[in-house]
Amino acid sequence: MSFTAAGVAEVERLGSQAMVDKLAATSPDIARLLVDVALGDVLGRPGLDARTRELLAVAMLGALGAEADFVAVHARAALDAGASAAELLEVVMQVVTFAGFPAALRAFAVVEKELALRHTTVPIPRSGRAV
Repeated sequence: MSFTAAGVAEVERLGSQAMVDKLAATSPDIARLLVDVALGDVLGRPGLDARTRELLAVAMLGALGAEADFVAVHARAALDAGASAAELLEVVMQVVTFAGFPAALRAFAVVEKELALRHTTVPIPRSGRAV
């Protein structure tokens, strides 16, 4: 199966080739939409830098309660694009406000695991205010 160059570049940047291969084996049309449209045409747009785009992806996927693998791909990509551990954790704090604790705690577990794989841990700073 062939994909657009822009889509392939995003798959490589995200390190998600195994996910794409698995999807393409059973649902080639969905794989094409994911790689060519969602990744190549939308995620690869030049309007935002990769760091911002990936932090937004973590926030949105976290708010949706998305599968851990998808949150992890974008958490790694955010870190690779220069986001700090503290910024990722702050994104999870924002998820609490808009999607609630269950979604935020799922996202937190994924982010915490990704940070541990990089031997990085940063506690969420306390605001001094009641939540």
